[in-house]
Amino acid sequence: MTRPTLIATGIAVLLAGALAYTLIRQGEMKQELESAAKSAKEAPAENFRPSANEDANSKAARERQRREAEASDLVAKYGESRTNLSKHVTGNVVSLLDDAIQMGEMAANGRFGGPFGGRGGLRMGLGRVANDLNLTEEQQQKAGELYSEFQKRELAKSKESVERLRKDPEALMKLMLASDAFARGEISEDEYKAAQNASGEDLNGILNPLNERNFRGGRPLRDNEFVSGLEGILDPTQVETLRKNVAEQPVAASPAEDEAAITSMPAMELEKLDTTIESVKKLTTGFKTVMEGFGGLQDLGPLMEQQRRQREGENAPAPAPAAE
Repeated sequence: MTRPTLIATGIAVLLAGALAYTLIRQGEMKQELESAAKSAKEAPAENFRPSANEDANSKAARERQRREAEASDLVAKYGESRTNLSKHVTGNVVSLLDDAIQMGEMAANGRFGGPFGGRGGLRMGLGRVANDLNLTEEQQQKAGELYSEFQKRELAKSKESVERLRKDPEALMKLMLASDAFARGEISEDEYKAAQNASGEDLNGILNPLNERNFRGGRPLRDNEFVSGLEGILDPTQVETLRKNVAEQPVAASPAEDEAAITSMPAMELEKLDTTIESVKKLTTGFKTVMEGFGGLQDLGPLMEQQRRQREGENAPAPAPAAE
């Protein structure tokens, strides 16, 4: 065999070996890919969760679809005109509740509250038990601090609840439409009460804007933290008086019977409810002005006292000369 032939034969063998290796490797890679695909198919779904943005977008889309479905159900049940009116009234209720929160903030900060905050608010919140306890000056000071903390907790809960209602008004729309239907004689009282109770969870924490007690100091005796703190500054006789009063506080058996909650609003037609809400809003606007006025008087008080002292100093007789 000549040298060129040997070289050609060697090259052929090398090419054949390379081809064989390539074919074998391709087979192995195919098996690996098939195995990986099988593993991916059999892997749990949580291993392939969407990104945070994709998950948030999907959640928002599902929520939007849910609201659209609920709105369609309300239109089918009550008609488009009544449904649209209920949405309008809900917006007015949210605006009224915003006013109530602002008033609460003014009362809680102690500057603009006047008789609505501090000791005045405490007396309104305690009701008749305030006279029964006959708090000392020191006790009134400490009880006022406890009441201020109670107001802050209530404001935080109210803000959260109102913001939830602002984003998802359908629960209140359902309640108003049921109220309207009952007032118009289209559903029975039992059906209306069922609607009130069904909306209780979704509207939890939303105060009844038509109950004036919700604008007069709230209900601190329903707050365990406030009651516990108040007991800590009372003597044994006062504690007994307080506990007796707390035990006599009415406990609502259902959302429909909770006078503090929005679910207990009296049944009325939507047009009447809208007019009533607007009237109450005029009152809250006036109350806010009065509270701001008290803040101005608080600034004026020290100034007037200073002027009084200056006048008294000017009019006071000159001191007698010292005897020689």
